[in-house]
Amino acid sequence: MSARLVARFALCAPPALLTAAGLLLLIATPEAWDAAAHVDQPAWTPAVCGLIFTAGTLGVGAWSLRDALRRTRADFTSIRFQVIFTGAFIVIFALGATVIAARLPEPATYDRLLDDDTGDAMSTVAFLIYTSIGAAFFTALAGALAYAYNHAIDPRPTGRFTRVEGEVDGVGEILRRRDGP
Repeated sequence: MSARLVARFALCAPPALLTAAGLLLLIATPEAWDAAAHVDQPAWTPAVCGLIFTAGTLGVGAWSLRDALRRTRADFTSIRFQVIFTGAFIVIFALGATVIAARLPEPATYDRLLDDDTGDAMSTVAFLIYTSIGAAFFTALAGALAYAYNHAIDPRPTGRFTRVEGEVDGVGEILRRRDGP
């Protein structure tokens, strides 16, 4: 295996993990049907909440994976620190989505919807609003990290001999003036 191919696999791994976590959420969503019945929630609310998280996670992961594959198709360079930093956070977000997928079908997950003092359950509308706000923040942060991650990969190799025609070569101009006509 060539070094370029290994680098391509390594650069596509964090977006692939986020996409896989989105697929896990999609698989776990039907199993969550009626998981919150003991806290007076309709049968469909856990599944809809799972779909809300799935849409953002799968969307950002698939977009980021497609863009990373496109950027690494030919020769490329990367900003290592930015790739490592944002890639680590994308992996953390993928782990978070995997935890959500694991906890989604569990009835114990929804025990916190009951008020400890009165025993009243949170309303369905409030539950959906809180889930939507949490999913929006999760998707926005994951999207911003994926954007920064993908833009740390430059599909055009930079170097001394990769100039576009008509582009000014500053060092070359200095050397020509120093050496004379």
